[in-house]
Amino acid sequence: MTLALIYIRQSKESERSVSPETQEAACRKLQPVTESDSVLVLRDLGVSGGKPPEKRPGFLALRDRIAASDRTHEPLVVATYDQSRLSRSNVDSAVFFAFLEPRSWVSLVMVDGHFDRSPSGEFTWAMMAATATHLRKITGKKIREAYAQLNAKGAATGPAPLATGALARALTATWRSTRRQLRSSAVPFRNTPPAIGAHVASRTDSTRRARSSQAPKAGMPTPWDSFSRMWPTSV
Repeated sequence: MTLALIYIRQSKESERSVSPETQEAACRKLQPVTESDSVLVLRDLGVSGGKPPEKRPGFLALRDRIAASDRTHEPLVVATYDQSRLSRSNVDSAVFFAFLEPRSWVSLVMVDGHFDRSPSGEFTWAMMAATATHLRKITGKKIREAYAQLNAKGAATGPAPLATGALARALTATWRSTRRQLRSSAVPFRNTPPAIGAHVASRTDSTRRARSSQAPKAGMPTPWDSFSRMWPTSV
């Protein structure tokens, strides 16, 4: 009985990252996985590969399951999308290589990459780990410098703060005042946009003229201006 362990990791969802669904589908197509009797999928979603194994429960479960086979030497297949899914730390990658090296009954297969227990394979593994670590660190450095420059210019960065306390009360009061102005306006407030409503047969020409004559002129404040100013224009 051969068990296939598929490990999936994604630090954050973006257009440039490989989705968990894509990773799993590609791993399931690997021949050693298709020939296995059963498959167990382990995931670490929203977790950076630079985090230590203790902060990645999916990776910990993978390592523990491999260690549990030390007595029986049951055949295990570990499948992952590429080496960087396992770790983006050269130290942790080296430790995991040393963890797998003496366990000959455990095979590691990747969609992109190759695992080899030979000295040349260990060298390649170390070089790939160093590359992944460098990419992680240099990307983080660029992001920090970009945010520091924006903050120095006074630009708003990070998530928008929640409306609490005095801000929440001010927003509520502004909305209520705006709603009263809309209700008391001579022009009825409608959910139908003017571009669409202009083609409704039931609307008379006099109604169209009334809406046109009472519409605010360019540059004049509207009831929505005070409300819209309460919201940040960038985050």
